[in-house]
Amino acid sequence: MDYVSVPVVPEILRAKVGVFVDLYRKTQQLERLNRELEQRVTERTAALDRERELLQKIFDKIPVMIVLYRPDTRVLQLNQEFERVTGWSTEEARQGDLMARCYPDPTYREEVQAFMESAQEGWKDIVMTTREGQTIQTMWSNLRLSDETQIGIGVDITERKRAEESQKLLTEVRERNRLAHELHDNVAQA
Repeated sequence: MDYVSVPVVPEILRAKVGVFVDLYRKTQQLERLNRELEQRVTERTAALDRERELLQKIFDKIPVMIVLYRPDTRVLQLNQEFERVTGWSTEEARQGDLMARCYPDPTYREEVQAFMESAQEGWKDIVMTTREGQTIQTMWSNLRLSDETQIGIGVDITERKRAEESQKLLTEVRERNRLAHELHDNVAQA
């Protein structure tokens, strides 16, 4: 094979070498930036995983009932406290009409459903039926997220309501005793 000898022009050679050196530097810079971006993505993913784990643990362990549901009140997820208090699991809630089970009276169910769909601020006392058929007193508030998912936050207030009723009865008994003593004293003086 014969080669044709071409004279080397130093300026052209420097320019070509300069282009390759510049290309090498830019390639190195891009590789470094890519590693940095991958590191940032890895760190951000780890941070999001930690946040998700934290929120899931709070959701699972907080001692209030939490229900995630769609705007049409179909259940997405229940927390452990809801399951403990009512006896209904997330799977059971997804498979059937939880609203009909918890609120057997259709008129009352419509009232509760309207409250849930409104996601209005404040708390509302609501009577629920558990899986075992027991009636419990609860108090609920609802929030709407930006994606239209809603969160119901509830507290079992059955014991508090019983205590209030007992206190009311005790107050009535004391008042009757006081009136009976007054009547007795008035009769004795007469």
